[in-house]
Amino acid sequence: MSSRRSCYWEYLLLFFCFLVTSCTERSSPLQYPDGVVLSYAKGFAVKASLQDTVLYVNTSPRITILLKNGCNSSNDTLLYIPTAPQRIICLSTTHIAFLEALGVRESIVGVSEGKFVTSPFLRKAIQSSKVVDIGQISNLDIEAIISLQPDLVIGYSTSDHLPEYYHCFRRLNIPVLLCNEYLESHPLGRSEWIKFLGYLLRRGDLANKLFDSINLLYGELYLRTSNPSYRPSVLLNYPWKDVWYIPGDSSYMSQLIWDAGGINIIGNQFPDTKSHSCAIEKVIKDGVNADYWLHPSTIDSLSDLKRYRNFQSVLKKQVYNNTLRCKIGSGNDFYESGVLLPHLILRDLQHILHPELCDTIPSYFFYKKLF
Repeated sequence: MSSRRSCYWEYLLLFFCFLVTSCTERSSPLQYPDGVVLSYAKGFAVKASLQDTVLYVNTSPRITILLKNGCNSSNDTLLYIPTAPQRIICLSTTHIAFLEALGVRESIVGVSEGKFVTSPFLRKAIQSSKVVDIGQISNLDIEAIISLQPDLVIGYSTSDHLPEYYHCFRRLNIPVLLCNEYLESHPLGRSEWIKFLGYLLRRGDLANKLFDSINLLYGELYLRTSNPSYRPSVLLNYPWKDVWYIPGDSSYMSQLIWDAGGINIIGNQFPDTKSHSCAIEKVIKDGVNADYWLHPSTIDSLSDLKRYRNFQSVLKKQVYNNTLRCKIGSGNDFYESGVLLPHLILRDLQHILHPELCDTIPSYFFYKKLF
């Protein structure tokens, strides 16, 4: 292991050990009656008391989860989970990072599309069949799921309606939790979903401390680049099937770039959180003079960008990909632990966009420079 990678693992270990109760806030918190204050997340709510705890998922229709004994009459919009789940199936790799941070990774008995899992512990468990790959979310192995006897499935929805598998599991009397952290536009909003799972697993105090630590670290880093003298322009992504998808100015990635002292050069034309399909010719015209280029798909070398050799970012060798922690035949940890640890993404981006404002030699965790 290189000293550079070792340094970052020490930094990551510091994050888990440095649990604090203070936090830095830069958005209006959401306060629910008698509930837990959420600093950034908008997709869920928590109402906690000495008697019981109630979770709400802001889907359509809204789902209520009651965490108390003595009830067992659940339906599509009301779930009773009287005890902490012990046998969990994850339909998204992002939820694995949350469960590992909460110290309950041994409770995971099944995952969807295990080839995309990056957690070393889970990959080893899948290889030894201690954790079962239940297939793609569009073609789940129902028999395998039943045989695992799960007491919770953590999934997500991709539309305003409840997904079809949700109703399937409910008919089998298997509780399904929709964890839609990916819909949050702020990086800390996605990370804050650890509170949702923390309360569900009766580890709310730990979840709050973990998030407070993340929030503090992110806030301290943000101060470096909150008011830069110059914001370099950033081109994002790469064409796919004759379309170039660009996230809007209020999106998750645009927020990270802004907090790192840059600007999404094309995304700032769309004042929303959506991903916009743009004509390749338009992106070339608007992006040719971008100072930096991030996330060029699976491109691993500047020699693979011959069509774009006249781009300023290519000429100046300022092209970076978020694939440093991506292995062949596996997933990308940027989309797994990166969801929980946005301060590490922010730190990488600051080293890329404003190395003059950073006090250490660049030592990337998720990103790598292309040559």
